[in-house]
This record gives sequence, C-alpha cells and structure tokens, in this order.
Amino acid sequence: MQITECSFAGIPECLKISEGRIELIVTLSVGPRIISCRINGGENIFRVFENLSDADPARWNIYGGHRLWIAPEIPERTKVPDNRKVSWSRVGDSVVFEAQEEPENRIVKRIAVTIEEGKVKLTHTIVNKGLWAKDLSVWSLSVMAPGTTVVVPQEEYLAHGTGPGKSLLPVRSLILWGYTDMSDDRLTWGKKAVQLREAGGAQGVPAKFGVLNKRNFAAAFNAGGCMVKRFEYIEGGSYPDMGCNWEFYTIPGMLEVETLSPMYRVEPGCEVSSSEVWELYEEIPSFVKDLM
Repeated sequence: MQITECSFAGIPECLKISEGRIELIVTLSVGPRIISCRINGGENIFRVFENLSDADPARWNIYGGHRLWIAPEIPERTKVPDNRKVSWSRVGDSVVFEAQEEPENRIVKRIAVTIEEGKVKLTHTIVNKGLWAKDLSVWSLSVMAPGTTVVVPQEEYLAHGTGPGKSLLPVRSLILWGYTDMSDDRLTWGKKAVQLREAGGAQGVPAKFGVLNKRNFAAAFNAGGCMVKRFEYIEGGSYPDMGCNWEFYTIPGMLEVETLSPMYRVEPGCEVSSSEVWELYEEIPSFVKDLM
C-alpha cells in the first residue's frame, strides 16, 4: 500500500491509501471517516457534504463517507461529536485509525484498513474506557453518493410445504421505520432482492428498512462504480432494532448502507469488533444483475 498525507474537501489533514486500482482517503483532523473511495481514478462512490471546513466543532457533523457508531440509536450516545484529531499507525498489513476517547461515552473508536487482493478489509472496534459494562452493537455506516441504488438479496425461495425445497417456517426479519411508506416508488420488493434508490429531487421524506440478512452481502452502485459489501451473519446473535444486522436509509442526496453486530456486553477495559469486506467493481457484476 502507498500512504501519503493530503487534504480533501476542506479537511486539512487526511491520509491517502492506495493500492492498484483502489484509492481511499481517511480523515485525520476529524473522525475517523473514510471520506473517499475511488476505483481506477473514477468518481467518489461516497457522498461528501459541502463546506466541511466550516463545520461546527461543537456539534456532530455528518461529513459523509464511512463512519463508525454504536447502536441502538440514542442521540445523546450516538451523535457524539467526532471533531478531534485522529491518530494512525501501521500494524502489519493494516493502517489503524484511532479516535480520541469520547468523554460522553467513555469509549474509543478504531478502524483498521487493509487493501489486498483488490478488496478493502475493515475491522471496526469499540473499546470501553469506562468504569461500568456497556451494552452495544458495533454499527458501521457508509454514506453513498447521490444516484445510488442498493440491492439486498432475498433469502432463498422455498415453496410452501414440507420436504426438500419447501418450508413452513419464516426465513427473515424485515423491519420498517415509522416514516417508511411501503408504496414509496424508491423501493422495489422483488422475489430475488429488495432495492432502494436515492431518487434525488425534493420529494423529501426519508425511507428506512432493516433486515436480518443471512446471505452476508448487499450491493450498492452509482456513478463511481459498484460496492459489494460482505458482512458475516453470526448464528444465534441478538441483533438490535428488532433483529437487524443490515439497515438501509435514504433522503434526497444520499443513501446509507449500514451493518450492525450483535449486541455485546463490553466490560471495562475490554473491546469488541466487527469486520466487513468491500469488493469494488467499475461495472455491476453479473451476480448482482441476476438479482435485479
């Protein structure tokens, strides 16, 4: 991997990581955020918000890109400002980015990034620096650029009944947020996949749904290319938000692809991690097209 310091979109201190056809930019003066992901010099697959240099340091700012949170979503715990400097180091084949301790939560957030075999491998870690155990899920969110469509594979179709290829049991949880209209034309409920589109314009209202995804992947594509995100389902895990390990959210101008670990009790001085892999393509791969 090649590593160079740079500035980006008004953020003065960033680190550029590149290998072969993949280039990432990670913020160092705030975050950490993977603020840019480009394939073969193409467009940024992530949304970046404007006027980042003017962002209020006293409040949480979305910035854009890929970030690390904790679930379930409780605003005073979740939207803690991440506007202080980030440290980084080389650890083996990875570059590790560590935020300063959050005084509100007494936690430290860490993202380890590796680019190998044409894939981006991420390990997201939450460290409990407090005096008491904390119950949380490791929640990783990618803010995709305008024009994104996400494709979420359905579970394998099974005919009604008993015997090979048949079942009488449920196979998946589908969770809806109160502001989601199932007739929204940004949503397609298909046999092979659910699709959610960032449609732009001023129609305005958000849409969000979550699933318990045992297929271990979802794909999102826009003008920058196609990201296939792989994230392992953990059998028997107790997932947040009524049992979601993936969540998808859109408002005009952005679409988020989110992964969530099971809920863990993290004792003082201990840590918990989750990992995901990004496969990056200039064109939509055939196995994704087959779902659409």
